[in-house]
Amino acid sequence: MASVEENASIRSLGAALSPPERGEPVAGRPVVNLSFAINYALHGLDVRGYHVVNIAIHIGCALLLFGLVRRTGVEERVACAAALVWVVHPLLTEAVNYISQRTELLMSLFYLLTLYASARAHARVGAGFSRLAVIACALGMACKETMVTAPVAVVLYDRVFRYASLEDAFRARWPLYAGLAATWVLLAALIWSGPRWESAGFSTGISVWTYLLNQTVMLVEYLTRAVWPVSLVLDYGEPRALTIGDVLWQGLLVVALLAAAVVALVRWPRAGFAAAAFFIILAPTTSIVPIATEVGAERRMYLPLAALITLVVTGTASVGRACTARRMAPSVLVAVCLVLGALTVRRNVDYRDEMTLWRQTLERYPHARAHRNYATLLKRAGYKEEVIAHMRQALEGHPEGRYALGFELYEQGRLEEAVEELRRFVREVPGDPFVAQARNMTGEALMTLGRYAEAVAEYESITAAQPQRGAAWSNLGMALARTGNPWRALAAVQRAVELEPGNGTSRANLAALLLEAGDPGTAVPHAAEAARLNPSSASARFLAGLALSEVGRTEDAAVHLQAVLQLDPSNADARALLAELERRRIR
Repeated sequence: MASVEENASIRSLGAALSPPERGEPVAGRPVVNLSFAINYALHGLDVRGYHVVNIAIHIGCALLLFGLVRRTGVEERVACAAALVWVVHPLLTEAVNYISQRTELLMSLFYLLTLYASARAHARVGAGFSRLAVIACALGMACKETMVTAPVAVVLYDRVFRYASLEDAFRARWPLYAGLAATWVLLAALIWSGPRWESAGFSTGISVWTYLLNQTVMLVEYLTRAVWPVSLVLDYGEPRALTIGDVLWQGLLVVALLAAAVVALVRWPRAGFAAAAFFIILAPTTSIVPIATEVGAERRMYLPLAALITLVVTGTASVGRACTARRMAPSVLVAVCLVLGALTVRRNVDYRDEMTLWRQTLERYPHARAHRNYATLLKRAGYKEEVIAHMRQALEGHPEGRYALGFELYEQGRLEEAVEELRRFVREVPGDPFVAQARNMTGEALMTLGRYAEAVAEYESITAAQPQRGAAWSNLGMALARTGNPWRALAAVQRAVELEPGNGTSRANLAALLLEAGDPGTAVPHAAEAARLNPSSASARFLAGLALSEVGRTEDAAVHLQAVLQLDPSNADARALLAELERRRIR
């Protein structure tokens, strides 16, 4: 796991505040990285400790949610019900189980602490809780970028629950608001280092409009799974090319819900705050800032779900007070929590098996990355045919995946298909860094198929593009030799040895060509060097023995041939040549 096992910065507490610069979940998030460093200092890589901390943070969030809802004037039993339903909801399992998503957990903890401390600060004389709110907000900014909306949520909370107007709120609380706003400077500094510029932002290659259309779909998915959490998905893939027609009903629904939230803020502010908080917290990941690598994730609903559940629970309690159903409330709460808890336990079981998670993803929300990851697991388990099928389905929108497909076909010995896929890869993604490897693999497959002239063309393409690549010159030489061009072949392999004198394969190829050309004397030093560089290679040791036997150095040749038989007792050529040398010695 990149956040822990491969993260060298958590090996000491001093280095933890300087997390990896980019690409990893902890990049630009020093507080989360420090928490992993503390885990590592206490129990190394024992995964149980990391899970315990995640669960503890989750419980802390539930307690803060209870306290915050209670501060709005809601009855204690209703606030407890909201926190209890939220804490056992299965939609939260990804954030809690997925260790690296402590980023979401810690950000949510500090987000709730910021709101709670600011609410307490209003009721207390002194600056203690105000300072705590600002500190919590700053810590949250160093956990995840979603924290950017926390100062806005504080202002909205004050306006709804404490002040008659925004003007009154700013007049009374401007020092607190200024302190909270100052934490945006910290967030800007962390973002400026560019930890996620390649995956998130306006330079990722995903347009704002495309991402926004995708998010209408994701919002509906989130809401569906919040209400009916029985088909949870580990990975929703990348943004897709969509049109308004593709997402018309989802878009209309989202617009209607946004309008309802605005109306509620005006007419029923307490309910409106929860509805608005849902959209405000989701805004950084579910609006116009494209996240190219991940169109959606259930962990993004971790904190927004708290607002949604609070809205439903408090609304239900209000209705219940006006009817006889109030007596049934405890029984209903217990039933709901038992059902949600059972679903959570079942989902936690799924996380024990990686293959189960990816198979479920394909069943519930299929996409290219899910096919690719599932294919990797199938390959590990030895399911060859299924691997190819899923790799082919992973190509949609990802032509670079043809390299992996071609590689797998090559490994399975399906050389004709491998050549076809690798050539398509080179045509469709000519700038990919694996183009040279694809051409080289194509050449090897063509050599095995006996299509030597085509192999020459592949290797010539590599040497033309990368003239300092010694191995390509060596392969070109062997292909040329098969097409009846011995002198060009010899020149190519000699060039390979000049470029990479420590390459044992090139040395062996040169020795073999020199032997074929009838020049064993020149071949001997190259064959001997190949054997020295690759002492455990039976073919290199045999070549050395053959070359030495050709120049009459029978004892030295015998040493290499005996080594061949130790490495490969069934090598008939070595045994025959060794017998021939023995006959020569006797004569």
